[in-house]
Amino acid sequence: MFIEDLYEDLELWYPKLRLEEENIIVTIAGPHADKVYHGKNGYPCRADSAITDAKIADLAATKITGIFDV
Repeated sequence: MFIEDLYEDLELWYPKLRLEEENIIVTIAGPHADKVYHGKNGYPCRADSAITDAKIADLAATKITGIFDV
């Protein structure tokens, strides 16, 4: 799952928790690894890795949450 500051809290946490309940490994990737990002309602979430480190071959699916400047 991709994340950035001001992400929509439920769009990240609901699917993340449901996937983890099914024993699916969920990796949170943000612009910077190991940085804490805060949702619109203030919930913090730490990025496991940087988006630039994501390799398509390692991903079964992606979910993008937040507002990104392109």
